[in-house]
Amino acid sequence: MGINLRGQSQNLEARPDQPEFKHEHQDKGLALLSSLFSLLLTIQYGAQPLISKRFTRREVIVTSSVLACEVVKVVCASILMAKDGTLKRLFKEWTLIGFLTASGLPAAIYALQNSLLQISYRNLDSLTFSMLNQTKLYFTALFTYIILGYVIT
Repeated sequence: MGINLRGQSQNLEARPDQPEFKHEHQDKGLALLSSLFSLLLTIQYGAQPLISKRFTRREVIVTSSVLACEVVKVVCASILMAKDGTLKRLFKEWTLIGFLTASGLPAAIYALQNSLLQISYRNLDSLTFSMLNQTKLYFTALFTYIILGYVIT
């Protein structure tokens, strides 16, 4: 029980038909879902080097492996965009110059990073790889501060 602004007593217990109850319930569900996805992401990052070492032979050419992964990503993204209807609109607005200026350098850096990841999967043990891979967040923050002068909070 509580007292409202008019001095009248009121029931402060949350009921399922009240917005406060639904908001709290949604927050708990979102927190559980966030925890589940964080756990799955942790398992993926831990298992990724082990799986890569187990199923990728030394004879595999790194660049062809990275290229095959990128082709699969493009095909999956194209299918999703075609279902969504954004693929047709994108082709109407697409230009080669616009594409190269917007994504040329980031794509090249991303391809280099993926190639280096594949090489490090082969040459490092899983724990060392995972620890070094997680430091990229700290280095990104450091170099963002040094080069651009931005503080990431």
